[in-house]
Amino acid sequence: MHIVIVGNGAAAVSAVEALRETDAASEVTVLTPEDGSAYTPCFLAKYVAGEVDFEKLAMRSDDFYERHRVKLRTGEVARVDVEGKAVVLGDGSRVPYDRLLLACGAAADVPRIPGLAGPGVAVFKSLADAAEIKDLAKKARHAVVLGSGFVAVEIAEALAKAGMAVTLVARKDRILRRIFDAELAAMVDERMSGNGVNIAKGREVSKIERSSKTQEIRGVVLSDGERVPCDLLVLAVGMKPNVGVVKGSCIEVGRGVVTDASMRTSVPDVFAAGDVAEVEIGGVRKTNLIHPNAVATGRVAGRAMVGAGGEMAQHLDDMNVLTVFGRAFVSVGALDGDRVLERRSPSGDVLKLFVGSDDLVKGVELAGDVTRAGMYASLIERKVPVSTMPDILTPGFNYGQTLGRT
Repeated sequence: MHIVIVGNGAAAVSAVEALRETDAASEVTVLTPEDGSAYTPCFLAKYVAGEVDFEKLAMRSDDFYERHRVKLRTGEVARVDVEGKAVVLGDGSRVPYDRLLLACGAAADVPRIPGLAGPGVAVFKSLADAAEIKDLAKKARHAVVLGSGFVAVEIAEALAKAGMAVTLVARKDRILRRIFDAELAAMVDERMSGNGVNIAKGREVSKIERSSKTQEIRGVVLSDGERVPCDLLVLAVGMKPNVGVVKGSCIEVGRGVVTDASMRTSVPDVFAAGDVAEVEIGGVRKTNLIHPNAVATGRVAGRAMVGAGGEMAQHLDDMNVLTVFGRAFVSVGALDGDRVLERRSPSGDVLKLFVGSDDLVKGVELAGDVTRAGMYASLIERKVPVSTMPDILTPGFNYGQTLGRT
């Protein structure tokens, strides 16, 4: 059997490891648009800031593909030929498959702005993007980052650490709206501003000014008319599942490639995992563009492709871990509930537990000391009633006593 995997990120690597646990015979080909081995996107901002070397980005050792008997092939995937059971590359060549895994991740959203085309503009998604930004930052002095989410905050911090004057342009009235509640978002805002990052909220970039001779960026004009000096513009406005490879096929697509809990798509022998997958579990469809979900769904897909069984029992809770100029922030699950339980320390550490009407923890936020984030996340997963944990907010909360209460 020939298994073809489109993509070379966390979902693909996890799938390879899972399928090789029970299947040593199948031929496996990984198709990737980027040269080299799999790398983690989690440290790309630190790479731009010069805090992490290129070698530290590797997700696995250099002999990963050899040890797992994987053929790594570089090339852009143009489309999937479902009827012919082949992946068609950009050069027209075809890679036949018996089982296919779509693990092609997500693509960066690119807004429509007059003057966008030209030098000095970069998206922040891949290692190639990070390397380009790092190179551009050597000559640039004024950076504008367009976006207000996790990725935008990360790259804005990295550019500030690289010595640039940075302006973060956020379309909404606060940053990180989908990640933290208003209080913790304001704490991140204050942390960014206190370290030299200018945040322009409630505005957009309406125009890009360029030199008439060199076409280099000289500045951007915001929607309220303010002009901001700029010689490097980074686009970090969001991601969307990379479903273009199945366009025109009979594979069902919603926001992402639709799968069941075993990562099977609507077409026999085609699976999807990671950022590109829109997984349906218990009647609820969800795309979840976080690293733990890529690992989990990749593993399920890898086993399912070789008949080893297994499926996702439930959607993973949204989880975000962000360190901003040395201060840590974490959010897990849904940040709403009938009541909020809080603990605050004199040093400024914050713990918030969002509790529903059913007495269960729906979400958690921490700022400062986040060492026990995993413990509180487990309470969400295990559905332990808050009323059975009277000491849940105390620093000495005994998690072990809850293990028999599920």
